[in-house]
Amino acid sequence: MTLLTEFLLGHLRERTPSSIRVVDIGRTFRRPGRTWQLRRAFASLVAALTILTARRPGPTTLYLVGNSDSGLPLSALQALAGRIRGDHIVYHHHTTASISDPRMPATTWALGSDAVHVCSGTDLGALITQRFPNATTLHLRPGVRTLRDADSISAVSATADDGIVVGHVSNLTEAKGVLEVIRCVASLRDRGIEANGVIVGPFVDAATEQRSRTEAERTDAPIEFTGPLAGESLDQAIRQFSVFVFPSTYQHESWAMVIDEALAHGVPVVTTRFPGANRVADGGAVVDGDQDLGARMADVVATWIADDPTLNQRRTAAVSAAHRLAADGTAELERFCNVVLAGAQ
Repeated sequence: MTLLTEFLLGHLRERTPSSIRVVDIGRTFRRPGRTWQLRRAFASLVAALTILTARRPGPTTLYLVGNSDSGLPLSALQALAGRIRGDHIVYHHHTTASISDPRMPATTWALGSDAVHVCSGTDLGALITQRFPNATTLHLRPGVRTLRDADSISAVSATADDGIVVGHVSNLTEAKGVLEVIRCVASLRDRGIEANGVIVGPFVDAATEQRSRTEAERTDAPIEFTGPLAGESLDQAIRQFSVFVFPSTYQHESWAMVIDEALAHGVPVVTTRFPGANRVADGGAVVDGDQDLGARMADVVATWIADDPTLNQRRTAAVSAAHRLAADGTAELERFCNVVLAGAQ
């Protein structure tokens, strides 16, 4: 389940804590192979039987967090169980891959004509509307994803005394760009810019961690791997960033809420292009393509430093971008809750 999903469901539960049932397809059973697929199928069957037999007072919203691949037939099974029981079905899409999957029409049939399809990102919303024109689609606008209210947004970051701090936060994979972050730091240092890297998040596996540490040693880039951080610890880490780089090439990238967090702390952002990336506006830059991302992002940062060594102008622009995102956040959350819960009233 993504940060966005957890954020939205938290607001739903505050509104109606007893009438929301969440089924996250594939959260537990992500490993490849037939054995794990069979286990996931068995777990989904148990969940479907639980939906059918559960005794819950009043109408209920069944919120399905879908997944591509084998998650689609499992989603269909549980959606059908929910329909039989009379639940209001909400299906949260995360990837364009699931929409294009030939098994998706069966899932749509199981969801029923009254289901609500939730998505984020313009490309994903347009694809759902095109493929399933009769479905009710809730296309989330940027404001709903901003974690902070307008009063908490400020340019509190500062350039470190010993140089530029290049920051990154994610679940660390090569697709999320962890190696390119290291190369960005190395490229800046090759240009004579004192740069250090702070990379926050858990490595997805030992092999990725080993490759990342090896790349840092090979390039002689000073990198701090903090591990996963949350809450105030994460805030403190982001406040130390001079710039936030997000060189993701993950094919299903849809929003990346950490960008909102960086902007809200007044940290300018350099990101690759994906649905929603343009929201950085004047508070950052978007780099196209997927080749030599570390060096090309270093080009952007070096240009910024040449124009404004303190990056104060960029920080001010980042704060302005964050304010724009937060401006309609409350109204957008209200719209989301009202639409999702409408069928369960």
